[in-house]
Amino acid sequence: MKRLLIVFALLGTLCLALPASAQITPPNTFVGGTTILASKVNENFAKFGDALNRTGGTMTGALLFSTDNTLDIGASGATRPRRIYIGTEVVSPLFTGGAFSGTTGTFSGALSGASLALTGAVTGVTDFTASGTVTGGTFSGSGASLTSIPEASITDGAVFPRLAGTESISGAWTFSNAGTALTVSTGAVSFQAVGGTTGTFSGAVSASGFSGSGASLTSIPETAITDGSIFARVGSTETITGAWTLNGTVTMSTRNAIPFIYNEYASFGGDWREYVSGTSYPSGATYDKLVSGSGVAYFSTSELTSIGTWGIEATCKSNDGVGTGYIALFDLDGGTPDTALTGSEVSAVLSTTGTRLRSTAITFPSAVSRAFGAKVKISSGYISCFNVRLIRLS
Repeated sequence: MKRLLIVFALLGTLCLALPASAQITPPNTFVGGTTILASKVNENFAKFGDALNRTGGTMTGALLFSTDNTLDIGASGATRPRRIYIGTEVVSPLFTGGAFSGTTGTFSGALSGASLALTGAVTGVTDFTASGTVTGGTFSGSGASLTSIPEASITDGAVFPRLAGTESISGAWTFSNAGTALTVSTGAVSFQAVGGTTGTFSGAVSASGFSGSGASLTSIPETAITDGSIFARVGSTETITGAWTLNGTVTMSTRNAIPFIYNEYASFGGDWREYVSGTSYPSGATYDKLVSGSGVAYFSTSELTSIGTWGIEATCKSNDGVGTGYIALFDLDGGTPDTALTGSEVSAVLSTTGTRLRSTAITFPSAVSRAFGAKVKISSGYISCFNVRLIRLS
């Protein structure tokens, strides 16, 4: 019995001598000179047994291992815990596991290391944010939420399946296949064959050829038309700033196979010394009804009008410088020799020394060859006309 008491006393002393790091507090404390009960000793032994083979309990300090990075919690495929609930964070250089599940996964701080390799599919993620570079062999989906991709990040060889309505190009586009047209919708518009309704370019447009009517081209400066250009048609009034050098034979308009050079097409003549009177034009188609000393001109109106527009011009005077004199052109063969051609009549108060009269553009009967002559009248006194002729107005 004495020996048993000594053992119990030693155990009690041992319990008192355990280091604080063991975190085991014996339920009973024995003091020398007191009675030791077996039940109290068994209760202290049970406490040590529970520490070596725990069925539960609460840690009040850190869980440490005697040698760093050599022991595991649980085993592969057996004696594993089910879940680990962490209040703040898990710090580890490597994570190996299966799928991440749940509605939200949040990593505070950086996922550092050489790389984060996702070897499976990432599904069910509505928002994935990375501050570094995301590299993958394949990305699928609409990509509708991708925004603000810098132009410099799109490398050569990338394909633009569709461009937005407004694009700003900061540099030149170089096409390695020069024979392929870049087509711009809407309409059949391209940089190889420009068509459609409207094409507007600010700056210079250079091309080997342009086709189309060109009816809307305006304000082309004369200096921009180089030597060798062809003037298919010249307007009614042209201003030439330099000399024209003709390298070939000049083709001129002709009348009766005679080159037509001057503005005068036909001359009717007249006599400045012979006066006539009458407040109305003489009636009839005979030559004595025409201006004194004048003659008849025969010509084709289709030939005449193909060259330009025409009017009658004459120098007329009166005997007293008071009366208003009139002169007009008449179609002597058309059945209306008493009706002046539209636009041919011109009048003025005549001086005694001569007044120049010129009509507006005359309307001729179309596509006919006839005899035409001039007649005169005066409001009072006598009239005399000479140098009566048909001149081109435009």
